[in-house]
Amino acid sequence: MKKVKITSILLSVLMLVLLVCGCSAKPTAESLLKNGNKKLSDAKSLDMDLKGNFDIQMTISGYNASVKAGIDTNFKYANESKIAYMKGNVNYEMLGISKKLPIELYEALSEKSIETWTKIDNASKWEYAKQTADLSKYFGKEDVMSLYGNLDTIKDKFELKKDKEEYNKTDCYVVSGKITGADLKKSITDKDTKEVIDELYNQYNLKDLSFDVKYYFDGKTKEPVAIKIDMAKGIADLWKGIKESGKLPTEYKDADLSAKTMTFELIINSTNKNNDLKVPQEVKDNSNKSTDAASDFSSILS
Repeated sequence: MKKVKITSILLSVLMLVLLVCGCSAKPTAESLLKNGNKKLSDAKSLDMDLKGNFDIQMTISGYNASVKAGIDTNFKYANESKIAYMKGNVNYEMLGISKKLPIELYEALSEKSIETWTKIDNASKWEYAKQTADLSKYFGKEDVMSLYGNLDTIKDKFELKKDKEEYNKTDCYVVSGKITGADLKKSITDKDTKEVIDELYNQYNLKDLSFDVKYYFDGKTKEPVAIKIDMAKGIADLWKGIKESGKLPTEYKDADLSAKTMTFELIINSTNKNNDLKVPQEVKDNSNKSTDAASDFSSILS
């Protein structure tokens, strides 16, 4: 269950910033975010691209190391069937080694379990894993895709920029602001996840954690276009909080960590166009059973 909780925390971060769209004649930051939250809550399915770029610098015992990575994936989710699908590439460069890993994954949620089928680096067969978990509370009247966005905790942190900006050849309204560790703490309503967040928040001084967010909306239709998240400063804040907590092992007390670049880009392709998403039978038939948690989508996220 710990892995499920950690995954919920990470999903909380992502879904907290995924409050998009808007439809008022004279938009404000709050109206765009509010209507966007409703659109996401009402959606039967979601299709988006996720891109990320990271350039992290580490210093340990006087030794400097750099880790560069990139993510370029497409993600689909159908709310009625509770099926998720992801396909794309993960690239990394570390200690003189460069690697590009194609990844493809299906995940099926039920009230009692999480099933995953994963294929990494063009493997000949899929790896299947099943994790027992009580997810019944996520299968009530509320839409699963709305569980991670508590708009009231962040609406005052954002403002609508005066001028539109061009994004992918589209003139867009831009709503920008910061989300902090305190905002994340207040946004969690699930009891189990809140307990984990509270423990981490207090143990590692996460009140100083912050990251910048920009929401892009089509200037004509006010439909969602993209979201950009810059976490470079947040990584420095997080490391600072961990060091000040005194929880680091002795050998890492003089270590330092910073990020030249750490950005995520979420491109909204469509809603309600993948309602019948399923795990193909040929995927189920061509899979190995695995007890390795690394093949589980939740493990990948956490």
